[in-house]
Order: sequence, then C-alpha cells, then structure tokens
Amino acid sequence: MKDRAAVILVGLLLLAIAPAPPARAQDGGGGEVSASFQVVALPGDCSGDGVINALDITCVERVILELDPETPGADANGDGEVNAQDITKIEIIILGG
Repeated sequence: MKDRAAVILVGLLLLAIAPAPPARAQDGGGGEVSASFQVVALPGDCSGDGVINALDITCVERVILELDPETPGADANGDGEVNAQDITKIEIIILGG
C-alpha cells in the first residue's frame, strides 16, 4: 500500500509542474529570453512540503484561526474556502481514502 501511495504521490507531484509555452526572445533577438512555469499545490498539503500528514492538519487549523496566512494547499476539498471540512478531508487522505 505504501509503494502504491508513493507512486501516486510522485505522479501528482510531476503533474503539479505544468510547463509554459517554450521560451522566446523578447525583443527580436536582444538576447533576453523568458520562461515561466506554473506550480499547482497538492490539495491538502497546507505546509507545502509535498507530503500530506498531521502537520497539514495543524497548518489548516492555524489558517482557520488566522494565525498563519492561507497557503495554496490549505483548501483540501477544493470548495474555495478553508474551514473544518478541509481538516476532515486531510484526515481522509491520510487514512488512504
């Protein structure tokens, strides 16, 4: 079960980095090149460490109490709000659901 969870987690992390269009010269050959990428947070990973665990529950609790700013992964259930339902969702994720 742990191996399967690790494979899923690695797959999700790889999907989290979505490459932008290829880099191009900005001013017709002036030597400046720009590139960008988008990092998408793993839902439930409030702490941003790439792992969903009890630390993320504490992180969401601190966000709810306005002790810490909201993080991209705090909205675990994806409803646009950070609340107790996100704690429940993180608990379900930790338990393998």
